Amino acid sequence: MHAADPERHSSIGGCRCDPVVLRWTGRQNPGVRAGRARSLVVEMAEEKRGCVMGSLVGLLLVLVVAVGLVGCSSSDPLAVEFRHSPAHERANSFDASGLAVDDDVVCGHGTEEIVGYESVDGVELSRQEVDEVMGQAMDAGTVGEIVIVEEWTCSDDSGSFTMRFNNRIDFATLEPEGEHDVGTWEITEGTGAYSALTGSGEVTLDLDAGLMFETGEVQS
Repeated sequence: MHAADPERHSSIGGCRCDPVVLRWTGRQNPGVRAGRARSLVVEMAEEKRGCVMGSLVGLLLVLVVAVGLVGCSSSDPLAVEFRHSPAHERANSFDASGLAVDDDVVCGHGTEEIVGYESVDGVELSRQEVDEVMGQAMDAGTVGEIVIVEEWTCSDDSGSFTMRFNNRIDFATLEPEGEHDVGTWEITEGTGAYSALTGSGEVTLDLDAGLMFETGEVQS
């Protein structure tokens, strides 16, 4: 028998399997040739089986890596509700509840403190300028709109996060009692456990309860 073609290969599952090259030199006993043939067939079968197993192991490793990458993705948005006093002259305490608190995405208690005021165009305002803007809107019975920037610090020392409130009050429809939608909120940055925290939602002022509520979703 002549040597097998060295350019012929078998490919199984993306694995390149080189065949066993068969060579006979000289004259040999038929029984010997048959024995060697059987041995070589077994060798080729073992080689192909090893190639297939190697391909399967490689495929399993790829799947494991892919599942691991999916598992490392950021959390899905979770519902949260913040509650606190609407007073802004001092640092207030806040409480939070919802799935985001249950899953430790955000803390359940802490303090809030104003760190700045802005116009809706992003221009910094003093407290006096804020009072003038809102006072003029109240006297005219129109909409007053400002941005309040606050730093919220968790009482368990897990970190803090910045809340931006786009306060929008329609003095034409504002009543001295009941609940009123007064704007939106957004978490823009954080420290510690909340360095990647983001979130947004609606702001409701409950004049009967004397509380401000921020409802929405957060994630990290």
